[in-house]
Amino acid sequence: MKNYDVVVIGAGPAGYEAALELAKGGFKTLLVDKNKEKIGGTCLNEGCVPAKNYLQSAEFISKSSYFKECGLDVDIKSFDLGRLREKTLLLKNELHSGVFWLLEQAGVELLYGNASFVDANTIDISGEKITFKRAIIATGSKPKNLAELPLDNKNIIPSSGVFELTSLPSSIAIIGGGAIACEFATFFSSFGAKVTLIVRGSQLLSKEDEDISKTLLRAFKKQNITVLTSAVVQEAEVKNGEVELFIKEIKEPIRCKMVLCASGRTPFTDELNHQKAGVESDERGYIKVSKSYVA
Repeated sequence: MKNYDVVVIGAGPAGYEAALELAKGGFKTLLVDKNKEKIGGTCLNEGCVPAKNYLQSAEFISKSSYFKECGLDVDIKSFDLGRLREKTLLLKNELHSGVFWLLEQAGVELLYGNASFVDANTIDISGEKITFKRAIIATGSKPKNLAELPLDNKNIIPSSGVFELTSLPSSIAIIGGGAIACEFATFFSSFGAKVTLIVRGSQLLSKEDEDISKTLLRAFKKQNITVLTSAVVQEAEVKNGEVELFIKEIKEPIRCKMVLCASGRTPFTDELNHQKAGVESDERGYIKVSKSYVA
């Protein structure tokens, strides 16, 4: 049975950076994730990096009319989402290579599989038992599933599903009013899709200042993005390639070609069996820690 000073579970920015620093400090370190493609975490694979690359293309489109006003004749005849997807994949692969190189240079060992605690000093990685002195849980989060919006990865998709699309829908309803929802509202609207944002709360970006929310709302109105606040989805039905969304506060259903569920994220801790290691979590799955983040 292999033994390590530290096992780091989760190879996102928090996990792999922690593993790098530990290995540089002389600790025998194992970094664990589900598979090789997950290295880099949500940020690199289906979050910040691909999203910002998509938004940059949207920004160029939105500024084309301004360029023309300034005397620069920019004629955008078409948009190929497949090519943007390929370009984004190349970017991700390049960054993946950089992360692997850093881990190799630091002497961090990698193991792929599902991690599950056996006790406070033992972990099972897809059938292989590993012992350790310390463990770092850096498993991150995953899109929150809503019972009233069953994902089919075709008509109703999670935020990560945007990067799998090969064509743009003519209309889309986005569930959520946070940063992810607002970013994708901007993206789809820039390329001509009819966008409806359905927000459960009373304002966009509920964690930000009200002034910021109001400014963003004005900008969305200029882009013809419809924003419905204090709106709760009760049911979704897929009919003839369209989705009908039934909103509690609205009599007529909202019809669109696609629904993007961006209503938040939930901790990725349900498979860890961390209770066996004496680690507690709350009812939402968040691990309880001290002020110094020790469980």
